[in-house]
Amino acid sequence: MSVFDIKNKGLHSISTGGRCSSPTFYGQTTYQKGAILCMDSGEQLPLDMVEQLAKFTPSAEEAALLDEHHDELDSMARADRFLYEISKIPHYSQRVRTLLFKKKFPAAVTEASARASTVLRAARDMQRSKRLRTLLEIVLALGNYMNRGARGNATGFRLSSLNKLADTKSSVSRTTTLLHYLVELLETQFKDVLLLEEDLPHVRAAAKVCAEQLERDVAALRSGLGEVARELDYHAALGAAAHADDSFLPLMREFHAHALCSFTQLEDLFQDMKRRLEACAQAFGEEAGASPEQLFGALDAFLAQLAEARAECDAARRRRDDEERRTKHEQEVAPLL
Repeated sequence: MSVFDIKNKGLHSISTGGRCSSPTFYGQTTYQKGAILCMDSGEQLPLDMVEQLAKFTPSAEEAALLDEHHDELDSMARADRFLYEISKIPHYSQRVRTLLFKKKFPAAVTEASARASTVLRAARDMQRSKRLRTLLEIVLALGNYMNRGARGNATGFRLSSLNKLADTKSSVSRTTTLLHYLVELLETQFKDVLLLEEDLPHVRAAAKVCAEQLERDVAALRSGLGEVARELDYHAALGAAAHADDSFLPLMREFHAHALCSFTQLEDLFQDMKRRLEACAQAFGEEAGASPEQLFGALDAFLAQLAEARAECDAARRRRDDEERRTKHEQEVAPLL
């Protein structure tokens, strides 16, 4: 029999799924309940199952209705029986949320730390690169030369202006741009600057980091740790009333201690990233609040344009060399004809 309609069919798959080898439903339910009570210390519940468990929390009304029919337990529908069993777990909803947080925490911290480290390293690389400073000085000198007489010399420019070099066409050839001229100048007089990309190995990845999303992710981890702490206080207050098989307190105390240490390191890294990002933006004349996408995105786009222009200059040079060799050969052969 079914006490009430289960609207979400996913509940049936939870109540019959898992890695339990027992062929009986009772064995499966007991297995899942035990795993929840021990906070899945044996890593038996897959992450996707825990995510589903978090969605199917019996409401107070559902729990009360199931209690009214507890004497009909053996004839209950599987999904109803499953809800009945988990409704007996203290703070089930909060427990499963903290279990889900526990499972997701290591990967979330690792991924957030990687993004913060990438931005921090990209900012450090930019500030340390002598090649980048030399390039910017050359571009500034070119700009001031081109605009001479129109206004006073500029003392700097936005990084985004680098991407306008490819849009400035030559008056002699519409296929040649100021960027091509810059490449030729670097090839002949500042060849070392063409190795600029070696100084900036993290810029491309850092340009894809959304600082706002990273801040939201850090805040979510902080909030999750806060919920774990509140649940620890709740279970500690239960004292002797706690379930004999309930391992929440010892396991989650240990997890919380280690997680808090990891999160503190992440938070320190995140704050260091923000300070370094702001310092880098100010060092290059950008707004202090410039995002990684703005600061590194412009430079990454320029590096791609620079590589493309260099390839085009190399191809044009090879064509000229081939033409010169062909012309020379024709001149040498002509007297013999």
